[in-house]
Order: sequence, then structure tokens, then C-alpha cells
Amino acid sequence: MAMFEPKMNPDYSHVNSDNFDLFLSPNVGQLKDIFNKYLDGLDFKTKINLADFGTNDGKNIFSFLKIMIELIRQRSASCEICVTLNDQPTNDFSALVKNAEDFKNGIKDELLTVHTIPGSAYHRCLPDETIDIGTCSLMLHFLSQYVVLENALMFVPGMMVSNEERTQIRGLAAKDLKNFIKSRSTEMKKGAIFFVNIPTDPLVLHEMCSSTFYQLYQRNVISKEELRNTFVPTNNARTETDVKTAFVEIGKDNGAELLHFTHRRVKMYQNSK
Repeated sequence: MAMFEPKMNPDYSHVNSDNFDLFLSPNVGQLKDIFNKYLDGLDFKTKINLADFGTNDGKNIFSFLKIMIELIRQRSASCEICVTLNDQPTNDFSALVKNAEDFKNGIKDELLTVHTIPGSAYHRCLPDETIDIGTCSLMLHFLSQYVVLENALMFVPGMMVSNEERTQIRGLAAKDLKNFIKSRSTEMKKGAIFFVNIPTDPLVLHEMCSSTFYQLYQRNVISKEELRNTFVPTNNARTETDVKTAFVEIGKDNGAELLHFTHRRVKMYQNSK
């Protein structure tokens, strides 16, 4: 889980999709150890499947996938490896397909296939018992539905949101996380590993955006209807209890176990001076 402490740096934007160093790199050592133990139990006579959800253009995940593929190839030079990259149908799949093809060509592995699959990660995307190792590094803060906020552009607890709105968003976020866990646990092979990053602290940027957007209404630049009908569907305010509760309520009935939980502060921006 990641918390964000934003500082402005015009040379590095948090919307840059190549955030491997922020979200995955700090966990690579532990993930390699866990995945190696999983590989110990395989005979490599069947295909090894890697999957990423909320891939965007792929740049965030390719470095990690390369490391995992190298681990597999240290064990077997002849097994097939399949990489599946998922995102919403509205994602720019033309960019993802191009980057995925460049990634595959760079690996130079004739037994490696890379697929893209559109669909909501809050629902089933792959056949049963497919995934050997999965990742989701920056997606679970997005909500599966739009929620109308009377005055706010983004959900920030205690800022221009009513108790009813807060309850609705937190309820939807809890349901989304449970659906994600249930869907992935069905798609994962027995003993498979899944790594998830979940933002848990609203960016100051979110507060600034909501405040500025409301000021547009106060200045009659936008109408009340435009204010009310415009919302960025995110919840960056899950707690550790929210995450663990989802695993207790859904994981135990679906064979999913929370192996490790880390609460880590991530600086999305760094002052240049």
C-alpha cells in the first residue's frame, strides 16, 4: 500500500506511466523470493502465466515482467510463458499493443507470448486457475461506477462531501476491492502470487483540484449542473483495516490469503531545488 507526499517538480509528473521505481522496485527482492519458492513446485511442463491489471500503456510493468521471466528461464528454457495485460476498454490499446510488441521483441524469446485483454478488473477477465503471478500497481483507487458529488470534483474525506456521499463512496470502494479479490482468486492457480498497490492517502493535488473546480462555480464559469455532474471516480482513502477486512471476508472463502502487508510512503514529486 502506498501513501503519497506530493512536492512539485516540473521535470517529473505523477501521470508518467513509467513508475516502476516508485511502486514495484522496492518490493522486487521479496517478490523474487516468494516466486522462486512457487517455482520450486513446478515441473515446467505447462505454460507459465503472468498477468497485470490496469496496465495503461505497459511502461510501469515491463521492467518487473522482465525480472520474473528471467527467473523462469533460470529454471527452464523450454516452457511457454504467456503475459496478459489488462485495462478498461477505454484505455489506449494502440499504445499498449505497440509497447507490448517492443517489449516482446526486446526479450527475444520465441516461447514468450504477450496478449492484451480489455475489461474491468472488478470482474473475471481470465479462465479459472490461469495466473501464476499477477500484479496491479496503480488501479484499485479507481471506482467501478460514477458517484454524484454535489460540490467536489474528487473524493477527499472531510472536504466538501456529505456524510451520505462519503458512505456511498466508501461502500462502493469496499465492494470493488472484494470483487477484485474474488475475481483474481478464481483466476489464480493454487499457490500463485499476486502483488497489489493500493493508494491510501489523498494527494494534496486532489484537494487543490476540487477546491479550484468549486471556485469555477462560485465565479459563474460553470453551472451548478456542471459542478454536480463532473466527478473523478477515485477513492484514495482506504485504510489498512479496509484492505485486511476485504481479505478476511472474501479471501477465506475463495482460497486467497494475505501474505504480507506493507504501509509505505511514496513521494510522487521531489523538489528540484
